[in-house]
Amino acid sequence: MAFSYMLRVTIAPGFHETEKVEPLLRFCQQAAIDDVMFFTSCGELDQGHPTLAELRPWLETIGRVGATLQTIGVSTSINPLTTLRHSDHGRMLKPGQSFECMVDSRGLQSEVTPCPLCPEFGTYLAAVFALYASAKPATLWVEDDFRLHNHVPLDYGGCFCERHLAEYSKRAGRRLTRAEFVSAMLAPGEPHPYRTVWLDVARDAMVALAARIGSAVHAVSPTTRVGLMSSHPMVHCSEARDWRGILMGLAGPHHAPVLRPHLPAYREPPAPSYLIAFNEVARQARALIPVTTECYPELENYPHSRFTKSRAFSSFQITSSLALGVRGITLNIFDMMGNGVQAGQGYEAMLAEIKPFGAAVAELGLESMTPQGIQIPVCPTSSYTLHTERGERIEEVYPAESLWSGILSSYGIANAFCAAAPQQLEQGCVAVSGQYFRNLAAAAITSLFERHLVILDGEAAQTLLDLGLGELAGLQRARWQPLNRGRHAYEQVCDGELYCGFSEARLSLQETGCEFLDIDYRQAPALKTQARNPAGEVVAPGIAVVNHRVLIFPYGRYGAGPALYLQPVRQAITQAVLRALPPPQTPFFVVGEPYVSLYVFRSTADRRMVWYLTNASLDDVSELTVCCPGLRITDVLEISRRGRAKAELAPCGDSVVLRTGLRGLESKALVFSDL
Repeated sequence: MAFSYMLRVTIAPGFHETEKVEPLLRFCQQAAIDDVMFFTSCGELDQGHPTLAELRPWLETIGRVGATLQTIGVSTSINPLTTLRHSDHGRMLKPGQSFECMVDSRGLQSEVTPCPLCPEFGTYLAAVFALYASAKPATLWVEDDFRLHNHVPLDYGGCFCERHLAEYSKRAGRRLTRAEFVSAMLAPGEPHPYRTVWLDVARDAMVALAARIGSAVHAVSPTTRVGLMSSHPMVHCSEARDWRGILMGLAGPHHAPVLRPHLPAYREPPAPSYLIAFNEVARQARALIPVTTECYPELENYPHSRFTKSRAFSSFQITSSLALGVRGITLNIFDMMGNGVQAGQGYEAMLAEIKPFGAAVAELGLESMTPQGIQIPVCPTSSYTLHTERGERIEEVYPAESLWSGILSSYGIANAFCAAAPQQLEQGCVAVSGQYFRNLAAAAITSLFERHLVILDGEAAQTLLDLGLGELAGLQRARWQPLNRGRHAYEQVCDGELYCGFSEARLSLQETGCEFLDIDYRQAPALKTQARNPAGEVVAPGIAVVNHRVLIFPYGRYGAGPALYLQPVRQAITQAVLRALPPPQTPFFVVGEPYVSLYVFRSTADRRMVWYLTNASLDDVSELTVCCPGLRITDVLEISRRGRAKAELAPCGDSVVLRTGLRGLESKALVFSDL
């Protein structure tokens, strides 16, 4: 299977365009580019919603340059940077554009971002995409402004214009004001029926608009594929995104859906922070979409090339993204202002060197295999059921169900998202966070606890109590305790075990950015830690195992993120609990290393298993130990950027040792056959 590089670039009509062609051709040849995605309506050059007359010079330029690219075997695609628009940026509607614009929950109206229900805008958008399609691009991309949130200067989330209010009123059965509708739909406690009205309208509007775009394109160019860029799934949840409906509407009946999932780093962050975000964002998006979807993640170095990200980090993003089971990657590594390809950045050699590795991993077909490990259930409609605390902002209906993917991956523990019904979860371990249980009937929750070892964070435990099901986890009652008040200063290990070589290891509870859930248990659990005050007095149970079936981490309300988990002793405690499970319930994990992720895939059709390993640390690991009880080691193939070789694996008790280790920021695959 090929691995495609799709370069995003701007060549503006009338702006030294002939000077841009030869550098582009040279770059494509040297960097092994397969497709060029030409921007229109981009960034600083954007003058508002373009008229058809304004677009034609862009398409003429794209056609001329595309014909030249065709001579070297490179296809042409088009990537308009706006559909609904990212933000106003001071632009205005043009004469003749009488679009109804979006209004936020406080009544502020955008100057230029249209309401997706506006009939005139729907007609305009169909005409614009039909014109793009007339250029016969290989792929026509819909940007991630195809959403109801993040339209500056509006507050996040939803449209509350007069047309929307009329639709809300119609479905509610009474005339509603903006203020009363917003107040009710965000009200704390059990969601008001208006929450469902709001989300249903949002869901229906975006599916209808996607279908209109897809139909307009394929009426003109049946062979053109229509792809979508996405951002954070938890935010899309707050507008009730119908992933299948939108993707299939854009794709039409004759094409596989195409998604460009967001790789969450527009600037270069610390690699460990990126690893957590990658697992929570990109991997979750991959789990929510139809299995037939082709994925081409987004490497985004805009606007300042290597002042934005180093080649080393860009390389890390490309290779780590292969764990998604992708067929290529899109590359936004130059500015969008018409300067074209910038020579001397050194991307060519880096991209050419990576590509054979990408192709070798793509050939494994990870997207058609079953991810293994601790299962993390998520629900793309959780915003319908989630309870708000204050009812003041739409951000309160963002679910917090993806927490464990980032934490477990940082611990080296194999895990997999699951958006299916809980009864379809394989037996083994399940990790639940946030208010996920509100999406399930009591019988389904009971069955989940009967069939699995369940890992809970504090909010999941509190949700069980709210639902009257605390006995499933041995819970009697609980109270949230703010940290940094002196009562919960640290945890101390109390189970008599040595973790990381320490007796009674102590773990900080200060400056951790989250709250502590003080739990009363029905019967004394097997405590791993106890919370203590500065004088050393025990004030609450800490990490606990209940009936050998439930592992509880009493933390939540992560205002500053889940950094509290990122501590060697907490990793060691987690791995020790998992290691005590009987095979085959034990998930595989990398022993003791920080930020070395293990992704496990199995194929029952040909009895293969693939481990994909990513080291998000800058430190090299000379030898890597993976706990994998019950695994029979036969000939194992190692695929790395250095090529293919027989893996150097040595059995060691319930583990194996990978003698070749893993360098800092390196990824590699191990292929186990005939299992």
